[in-house]
Amino acid sequence: MKNLDARKILHKEQKLTLSIRSFNAEGQGVARFEGITIFVMAALPGELVKAELTLVKKTYAVAKCLEVVKVSAERTKPICTHYGLCGSCALQHMTYAVSLNFKQAKVKAALSSITKLAETQIDSLVKPTLASPKQTNYRNKLVYNFARAETATTAESAVALNKPSYLTNTHDSNTMYNVARSEFVQSNLPFKLGFFAPKSHKVINLDACPAEFEDAALIRQALRHVFSQAEFIEQAKLLKLEPLFYDEATNTGLFKRLMLRYSNLEQATLLTFILNLEAKHYTDKIAEFFREIAANVAKEVKIAGCLVNFQPEATNKIYSNDFKLVAGKASVRENLHVAGWDFSYEIGAADFFQVNPSCAEVLFTTALDNLHLTGSECVYDLYCGTGSISLPLASWAKSVIGIEIVPSAILHAKQNQVLNKLDNVDFYAGDAGELFPKLFKAGKLADVVVVDPPRKGLDHATIDTILAMQAEKVLYVSCDPGSLARDLVDLLKTGMYKLKLVQPVDMFPGSEHVESVVLMSKVTS
Repeated sequence: MKNLDARKILHKEQKLTLSIRSFNAEGQGVARFEGITIFVMAALPGELVKAELTLVKKTYAVAKCLEVVKVSAERTKPICTHYGLCGSCALQHMTYAVSLNFKQAKVKAALSSITKLAETQIDSLVKPTLASPKQTNYRNKLVYNFARAETATTAESAVALNKPSYLTNTHDSNTMYNVARSEFVQSNLPFKLGFFAPKSHKVINLDACPAEFEDAALIRQALRHVFSQAEFIEQAKLLKLEPLFYDEATNTGLFKRLMLRYSNLEQATLLTFILNLEAKHYTDKIAEFFREIAANVAKEVKIAGCLVNFQPEATNKIYSNDFKLVAGKASVRENLHVAGWDFSYEIGAADFFQVNPSCAEVLFTTALDNLHLTGSECVYDLYCGTGSISLPLASWAKSVIGIEIVPSAILHAKQNQVLNKLDNVDFYAGDAGELFPKLFKAGKLADVVVVDPPRKGLDHATIDTILAMQAEKVLYVSCDPGSLARDLVDLLKTGMYKLKLVQPVDMFPGSEHVESVVLMSKVTS
């Protein structure tokens, strides 16, 4: 069995009837066929499905579900017409309760496979996933991709990419059917605007997304209208901005991405166009061109401000640090209610701030409740963004030091400190892996270290400094169970810290992603 080669037994487009046993980390159903593991998209444990293989590797295969022969009681109809085409929200075919259980199991599985903690210990530590107060229209920041029409994905080409292009008809039906053709929104336009198809850079033209804030669809609709007008096209020609829409293969085309940040408090949006343009070529006439675009969008929805960002690199880098304000203001204000207190934040277009504000309140309150601060503690907050959790920490602690690599976020963090009338926070702009060790060597110690790193997790310098500082408590906010488990191995290996709590939080309803609040305390002799 060790030398079993799936490529000698299975082949692409082969049709099989499979019994689904469990989930993998991406929410796909797991089946076995002649000793080979097969991952089946949009299938649930306990179901019997007819599937077609889309990928065969040496040790596993991937299949798309053609028909559900035996339907799980936990299956539900996806609420998005782009489900199966778009690369987001892969869990919409299951009930919300099942998705919460899946996310708890995902965190447990990562800890089990990487940390080698005892299963009984993991079961005790990892709590049931906390639900998001909002399961739809929860995202307040989104980035969409532009693509020239000929490079974008339609329903047919999505099938050619071997991605599922179906929805479940009803909860108790075993029939699968093709996605409604709402992805052909104004299909005569010379561009597409939306998210990437799964595991590709093919753009799905987006109609409406149940995760995005409600005005987002209206903004895209307004832009499609503006970009279809003859006056707009003629003006772009005069300014020598053609080709207008991005083609990744040739790295040509002005409009690369659209970034939106919405404020629930102001009920207004920051509109940012990410351009395939060097800043030196930006002129007053081009600025006026974008002011007119923003003014037309503002006829449909409330726009707080409009910016452009210059990102001409042919890389996966979403945006550069070079922003120019076109109209209005460069930030929006948001309020959070955390552990019984209200906090206000100014947030810039590129600043890190939790994309689901309603669930951020749940996450931060959970963190504060479990830290049990008494008012005597000095706290580090690494990767602090605009001070989203630094300021609640400062309300219960003696002092807080916040470190963030994005300069604009630190500027807003300092503004937010004043806005919330807190004088016991010091914010520093820099890489946590470089600045944190320097501050420690300069004698700036802490009783509590809070970290909220990006998906890749902590670097070795940060982990080494945490261990050297010997803070009484470490609170780790993670957006990736894999990197979390890897970092826990390093943080726990000396025996200095004991794992006290792992609390999954559903920051991203409908998707396979999960946030976790993890508490470690220093072992006392």
